[in-house]
Amino acid sequence: MNFLTRYSLRNPAVIFLAIVLIVAGGYYSVQQMKFEDMPDIEVPFIWMTVNYPGATPAEVSKEITEPLEKALYGIQGLKNITSYANPSYGVVILEFDYDAKMDKAWQEVSSAIAKVDLPQNAGKIELHKASVNSPDILLFAVEGPGSAEEIAQYVNDKVKPKLSAIAGVEEVKVLGGRERKIFIKLNQDKLKQYQLTPDTVINTLKAANFSIPAGEITIKDKLLPVEVEKEIKSLDEIRNLRLITVDSSKVLKEAFTEVGKSFNEVGLAIGKIGEGLTITQTQIQLLSGIQALEAQIAADQEALLNLTQEGAGPELIIPLQQKIAAEKQKLGELLQKLSQINEEVLKSKPVSGNGSSSRQNSLSTKPELKVITLGDVAEVSEGYETKTTVVRANGHPGVVVALSRQTGANVVEVSDKAKEIIKNLKLPQGYRFTVLYDLADPVKKSVYSMLREALVGALFAVLVIFIFLRSFRATVVAITAIPLSIFASFIILKYLNYTINIMTLAGMAVAVGRVVDDSIVVIENIYRRLAGSNNENVVEEATGEVANAITSSTITTIAVFGPLAMVSGVVGKIFVPFAVTIVVALSFSLLVAVTVVPLTGKLLFRKNIPGEEKEGIIKRGYKRLLHWALKHKVAVLMLATLALVGSVVTLGEIGTNFLPQDKARIYQAKIAMPIGASLEYTDKAVREAEKILAAEKGVRAFQATIHKNGSADVLVVIDNKVKDPNSLADRIAKRLKKISGPKDVSWQPLGTPGGNPMLQVVVNGDDFARVKEGGMLIAEALKSLPGLANVSSNIEDVKPQILVKVDEVKASRKGLTPIMVASSLRAILTGEAVARIDYQGKPTDLVVELKGGSLSSIEDVKNIELLGVTGEKVKLGEIAEVKNQPGPTSLQRRNLEPFVTVSGLITDPNSGKVSEEAQKKISAIKLPEGVTYRFEGNTQMMAEGFADMKRAMLVAVGLVFTVMVGSFGNIKAPLSILFSLPLAVIGAILGLFISGEELGMPALIGGLMLIGIVVTNAIVLVDRVEKQIARGMTLDEALIEAGATRLRPIVMTAATTIFALLPMALFPAEGALISRQMAVVVIGGLLTSTLLTLIVVPVVYRLFCSVTKS
Repeated sequence: MNFLTRYSLRNPAVIFLAIVLIVAGGYYSVQQMKFEDMPDIEVPFIWMTVNYPGATPAEVSKEITEPLEKALYGIQGLKNITSYANPSYGVVILEFDYDAKMDKAWQEVSSAIAKVDLPQNAGKIELHKASVNSPDILLFAVEGPGSAEEIAQYVNDKVKPKLSAIAGVEEVKVLGGRERKIFIKLNQDKLKQYQLTPDTVINTLKAANFSIPAGEITIKDKLLPVEVEKEIKSLDEIRNLRLITVDSSKVLKEAFTEVGKSFNEVGLAIGKIGEGLTITQTQIQLLSGIQALEAQIAADQEALLNLTQEGAGPELIIPLQQKIAAEKQKLGELLQKLSQINEEVLKSKPVSGNGSSSRQNSLSTKPELKVITLGDVAEVSEGYETKTTVVRANGHPGVVVALSRQTGANVVEVSDKAKEIIKNLKLPQGYRFTVLYDLADPVKKSVYSMLREALVGALFAVLVIFIFLRSFRATVVAITAIPLSIFASFIILKYLNYTINIMTLAGMAVAVGRVVDDSIVVIENIYRRLAGSNNENVVEEATGEVANAITSSTITTIAVFGPLAMVSGVVGKIFVPFAVTIVVALSFSLLVAVTVVPLTGKLLFRKNIPGEEKEGIIKRGYKRLLHWALKHKVAVLMLATLALVGSVVTLGEIGTNFLPQDKARIYQAKIAMPIGASLEYTDKAVREAEKILAAEKGVRAFQATIHKNGSADVLVVIDNKVKDPNSLADRIAKRLKKISGPKDVSWQPLGTPGGNPMLQVVVNGDDFARVKEGGMLIAEALKSLPGLANVSSNIEDVKPQILVKVDEVKASRKGLTPIMVASSLRAILTGEAVARIDYQGKPTDLVVELKGGSLSSIEDVKNIELLGVTGEKVKLGEIAEVKNQPGPTSLQRRNLEPFVTVSGLITDPNSGKVSEEAQKKISAIKLPEGVTYRFEGNTQMMAEGFADMKRAMLVAVGLVFTVMVGSFGNIKAPLSILFSLPLAVIGAILGLFISGEELGMPALIGGLMLIGIVVTNAIVLVDRVEKQIARGMTLDEALIEAGATRLRPIVMTAATTIFALLPMALFPAEGALISRQMAVVVIGGLLTSTLLTLIVVPVVYRLFCSVTKS
């Protein structure tokens, strides 16, 4: 490092130019960096949802989640695959190894699900990437005097397009208000009359609305795309759609005439009818098949065009191209077959003759193909879909708008633009917008609070330096390291594509107290050496004296952050930006200390050389204490050991958790009604809850979503003016639990950085009946556990449902198959969306339904009439068993095997204690044979995180020791310095105990930092000792001289770090994940290690020297 010092002293212009460039570059980088709450790290989870309206969990499992599981199970890097089959929808979650390449995994997943054939009525597979940051950054309610449908229409027409146009917006979702659809209600009597089936109508609708890119042609040197389209745009067009049917009335008339002539020939005449009908029925089936295939080809070609325009890879495009080619080949076969049948019909001639022989083959009339319109067999109308949810804002009808951002978009910028658009809207009379959740607010609050902590910490550090050096010029020289290191760090962070978030700013806040350490040591040594010296090279010599020590101490501090990579899981990745920020800042601080500080020191002290300092009372007292300690080495070590043992004993009184819980201002109440509760009954209970919320002055807004499955979600926003939101939340929770009707009301915070600590117990076994029994036993045991709320199991409820078991033999006699029965029932009960058209300028679904009467009993269901391919009406009860049979509310599988989950919300800050008590309760249960369990959620993450941090600390100690051995060239000095580490443990534990903080991941990160921090003071001390011995001093003289000389810089560096962290410990930023716990550990550890290092390390060094000498 001496060459850098010489260069800076001889080239001041270059150094000052570099300073200007660093400040300018840092300022520019800050302006360009994006703001967000947490680092946008890659989380190894991909999840997908599929809607399947009207399906039971068993149906969703069989037809949706199981096919997806089988298709995805073999993907490389997949760790776990979990599926949830719920009423009307399914969810599949893929967990990958943390070293998996998620972009590649996304492509493989997309390719695999593209090959899965889902039921026709199932929705599209919606694929999502998991993220630490919520994609929804702005949630607001719109309420007004009209109906929810009118409000939704206004939002969709006037608000959504403007919000969608904002750069960085991924999606704008409008929740609430029913969607307008076109309903086509088929008349079964008419279908029978015209010998049509619902499938014929559905295929006709699909084939009548398409847009296919046909290719490109060149006209007058211009390449023009050719597109073939057929669009439906009005209800009349739908009513006038042509259907092909059979008119067999003339055939029947001639047949019965022949019957009248000769009863003996009736069989021949009827046989002829069958022959004619068979041919024409085959023609109709082929036409329907051709229409359906043409519609499918059109849809696939449109999908292929979209993929090509989006730049999709060959793994998605090639399978779709192969599918289209196969469909075209099949279409050619059907067209050829139809042509052959048509030729046979044309070639068919009556055979002439006399008598019976003539009549036998003289049925000349053939069944005719007849064209009718859809309006002849169906009612076509527009209207709203059946109400399945109710949305209210602040007790009034309304809708909720959720704004999600694109990956990497600036949260604050997107949110501000959206709110500006809303502010400038000309709202209809009585309409009101209420912001329920704005991610930009906590982001700005936590970022600005952390920035405030860093600035206050920097001010404290400056005051400490000034108090110790009592020189304004020396203080200015020392603090140059703060802005230069911080600005240089921002340049590197911008280059690494990091954002400004609570982790990078926490790194800056911690670094503020550390970046001045090297500069303090250098300027203090220069200041001391200049006193009474006229040597022109004294600045260079003084810097050189400590260059090796500060380099070693900085490298050791940096080295401890390397093992942080050993911390697995999301939390390990979250702390990486924090560590990188500190490492970058410290690296630049070392460069500043050996270049800028000597140069500015030389310039500022050129005409103001400080006078020689007199030995103060503190230094004299310390020298006497150290002299006594060197004479009583055993007593000193025993006292230090007792202090360490006492602190370790205190550790048992300190709670544990994974991540600290912050104050929440947004809560969600989940209201669960008895199984089978109607939408109206659930709504009644929610209205009672809304009255309670409306009466609370501290509640700024609330929004309710009521579902038809007997559940409701109520979002509650507490006003920022409320000083103690937790107390208000507890009071509301108690009142909500007393409302009549619900079987359970759960209450949990949302949006806290540490998330909601959940206790999860996964129960496995070969026999699912026993697994279910074991899960129920565990759930019952945990419900009485203090500190645990909302205990539930995924199998504790069953839902009444009607089971229809089709008799295949009976159905076949009526010309039906089980799948035909299921399709017809779905059309009667829920309808089927078969196409989407552009109607009145809006995409609108065409829903085909079969007319059915009112259904209020099992008998009504049995009397449902179905239409077979023969045109015969059949009652459902004639071909199927219809009965009440309770079914599960959800079916879950992990790695293709069913499992049971028991979960609860941990409300005690000491989550480790709750987990420990839960383990004791479960251990006392006698579970069924073959049933096992394991903990997941908070318990598992805490166990893995703590184990990873222990390993990281051991590796960090090894790295620090290796660096010191390389620096000192012997093992004696590094071993002596390592004895300062246990001294830091004393203060760290006492700090947690006195402050009432729990031991969590942030505290352990603080402990990891201490390993690098506390040895720096010992390095500076021991380095001076060895240099003085080399100059001829005796061992005891060197120890006392080095202690006295390094007393001030050691205390100064410790004090600057401590005071820089004080704001973080006393006034932690709201929303900051790591501030208080970590600050308390570092402050406490530094206090005890600094005080004891000045005594214990010299004693230990003296003992090692004695042992080495002997």
